[in-house]
Amino acid sequence: MLIQYFLSGFFVVVMLAAIALSRGSKMIALGVLLGTSGSLVFVWFPELATTVAHSAGVGRGADLLLYLWFAVSGLLLVGAYLRIRRLSEEVTELARAVALANPRRPAS
Repeated sequence: MLIQYFLSGFFVVVMLAAIALSRGSKMIALGVLLGTSGSLVFVWFPELATTVAHSAGVGRGADLLLYLWFAVSGLLLVGAYLRIRRLSEEVTELARAVALANPRRPAS
């Protein structure tokens, strides 16, 4: 039972952080809120996870949660990669603009 209180506290902190940091993307904040709300339900009613898993064709609730974790992690990794790539392109454009605005002769 102690783990239920620990996980509940953790998910509440994650929810509060999502609300506080939701200025960037409302969709991500909504996804975090829905995900943590669902997690709280499964923490307090673990048999419900098994019921949902059976209806999805998965043997155990723990397996379903693991599959969902992999899917969400994959989406987050792809999103982070695309963001890093876009930021890298922006830095390159800014460096070019600075180089063209302040030309220097090479030292001989």
